[in-house]
Amino acid sequence: MLAAIFVLFARKFRQTTPLVPFMLVLHVSGSLFLLLLAFVTGNSLTGFSTESWTALFMLALIPTLIGPTLLNFSVGHLPAFVVSAAILGEPVGATLLGWFIFGEVPIGWTLLGAALIVLCILVVVLEPRTPAIAEPSRD
Repeated sequence: MLAAIFVLFARKFRQTTPLVPFMLVLHVSGSLFLLLLAFVTGNSLTGFSTESWTALFMLALIPTLIGPTLLNFSVGHLPAFVVSAAILGEPVGATLLGWFIFGEVPIGWTLLGAALIVLCILVVVLEPRTPAIAEPSRD
């Protein structure tokens, strides 16, 4: 539900805001919120090993930076409902990456669910759209 709300708001703002400034505001505000949350809850942001910082940096770079940037780019060029439907493919992609990278073979039900999700996304994306009917002029 929150993803759908975000896509609707992002669609509105992306019509007037270029991608890079939009993403800059999005990531800076998200980072500040998380820093505040860490401070309020008393979680320390120090004492991590170099390997942990490398892993956190890679998490920030790949799934956090690239994924939302592509999503918000899409919101600026596609209908919001198509982008919202495509978000459902994220667990399918994660499952496939886990299979190919880590050898985590998904069970049959997982593969069936993934196929169903992909089928539903294709139905939404490939569904023919009827053009909006223009109202007659009142001249």
